[in-house]
Amino acid sequence: MQYTLLTPSELQKHMSAQPLLIDVRELEEWQTGHIKQAKLVPLATLVTKIVTLAPKLDTAIYLYCQHGRRSHNAALMLSSLGYSNIFELEGGISNWIESGMPCQTE
Repeated sequence: MQYTLLTPSELQKHMSAQPLLIDVRELEEWQTGHIKQAKLVPLATLVTKIVTLAPKLDTAIYLYCQHGRRSHNAALMLSSLGYSNIFELEGGISNWIESGMPCQTE
């Protein structure tokens, strides 16, 4: 299984390219704060929705959750489906916020 862990500042550098950024938390967590460009795709629905979001197996996919456990599982799932360009936010959105990065609520 190959995927790359990114620090919040490393992920921030990728944001200008409008990456496919997926928040694998639940709606209630999403509403407390999320990264602006992220799409909410709860982990339980990721396998069924990823084909629409990333039809090509080499699409760069960036994942995060609250602390990193679910995004790690998401990376494993995507890898098992054949996706090869996976990135995970180290420490999840908690680390993102602690690093002073912007968050939004909706």
